[in-house]
Amino acid sequence: MSSSAPTSYNRNWTGIEVHRYRFAGKHEIDELELPQLAVCLPHVGRASALRLTVGDTIVTREITNDVVSISPAGLTRRVRTKDPFELTVIFLDSLVFGDIAHAETGLHYPEIIPQSGSADPLIRSLGMALDHEMRAPIPKPTSYGERLASVLASHIFAHHSGHPRDGNVHRRDDPARWQGYPATPLRTVHRHWRARW
Repeated sequence: MSSSAPTSYNRNWTGIEVHRYRFAGKHEIDELELPQLAVCLPHVGRASALRLTVGDTIVTREITNDVVSISPAGLTRRVRTKDPFELTVIFLDSLVFGDIAHAETGLHYPEIIPQSGSADPLIRSLGMALDHEMRAPIPKPTSYGERLASVLASHIFAHHSGHPRDGNVHRRDDPARWQGYPATPLRTVHRHWRARW
């Protein structure tokens, strides 16, 4: 990666960071434990096989330009692919979105159900809008990106968490786990992926 990797640092959005990474050819992303809830949007030239290790589980997924992955904070992940790809990663801060989580689930820190290579057109659309806004030469007001992130968070909590309304056993109201402590600091994750550009 290069120092010119697109990032939302200069947008000053509260509670959200967006980064876009490029990986050339056969590649393996070392195991990382993400410190915040992350939404990943792959960008591939053609359908590509991706081997993903999530915690102790190994899965192979076909990745296309219409899928998303959701990584809860604190969950270890390792990725291996043979083809070049780009990846937009959207990090959501639990402290900022805790009220939205509570409104959707009744919990401030619900357990998020991991998703890998799943079809969710709304998440993909909102994520691509954030990716576009991050890279726009003339950005919209800060509130625009933050509102998109709020809708994204609301959808994730309503449809990808174990909340009381659906009786899912993945319920947890544990702020430390949602924030992912102990975990790799977000800046370290960004530096790690930038080093592989």
